[in-house]
Amino acid sequence: PMYVALAGVLVAHALARRSVTALLPVAGFVAILDRTQILDEEAALAARFGDDFHAYRRLVPRWLGRVAASG
Repeated sequence: PMYVALAGVLVAHALARRSVTALLPVAGFVAILDRTQILDEEAALAARFGDDFHAYRRLVPRWLGRVAASG
């Protein structure tokens, strides 16, 4: 939730400025967090909580949600 909120603040700032260019930090923020910080945190949680964390991870999306499969 914290990283989604921080990304939301950056998006709100871009909207308030009415600037498409101001969205670039959002993309960088999300990309860097998703490939560095979050991976380190998930590794630490997996080491500490094992199968319970893996079960949690299957149920809870990393960012906003999963797209439901149709069919």
